[in-house]
Amino acid sequence: MSHEIRTPLNAILGFSRELHSDSLPPEKQEQISIINAAADNLLSIVNDVLDFSKIEAGKLKINNHPFSLNEILEDMVSVMAKSAYLKKLEFVYNLEPLPEKLIGDSYRIKQVLNNLLGNALKFTDHGFVSLSASGEEQEHGMYEIVLQIEDSGIGISHEDQRKLFAAFSQVEDTFSRSYQGTGLGLVICQELVKLMCGELTLQCYT
Repeated sequence: MSHEIRTPLNAILGFSRELHSDSLPPEKQEQISIINAAADNLLSIVNDVLDFSKIEAGKLKINNHPFSLNEILEDMVSVMAKSAYLKKLEFVYNLEPLPEKLIGDSYRIKQVLNNLLGNALKFTDHGFVSLSASGEEQEHGMYEIVLQIEDSGIGISHEDQRKLFAAFSQVEDTFSRSYQGTGLGLVICQELVKLMCGELTLQCYT
């Protein structure tokens, strides 16, 4: 089922990206960009729903393999810094020394970072978004990674903070009604972090 859904969407993205060219008239470039954005959003929604269905069925798994956290962070910063620049935001990146190789699920770590940084950029119109990374060796060959994302966005009330990790729940206020999504991203991130023996927390400053 999931393969059947994703394959047509990936095909649409592949064809539309091939069509994008500087030689096309500006109006055609804009139309293709809209198609790409719509397909990306739809694929993201499909992936969220499929992951949530796995959570409900207790089948969401973590696949451990060697990976470079430094490479993941550098790639993520490269993409997110460009998005921040387009919104005229400052992107701050602070990386402490980390091991060259770790064992874990690099795909799921990217998924969590992409979701959290994407939310920070989405809900921040002025100021900055920052990402800091540090780590510490633990017992039995374990290594604890601390990733902190901060932004100067619209903020959230104490009452609405309780809704953030509830499935299909989105904060309803005059600032955030224009932002769309499934309301599943943070639920999935929280579950992924738990499966990686970690904790996802929120702290708001007033």
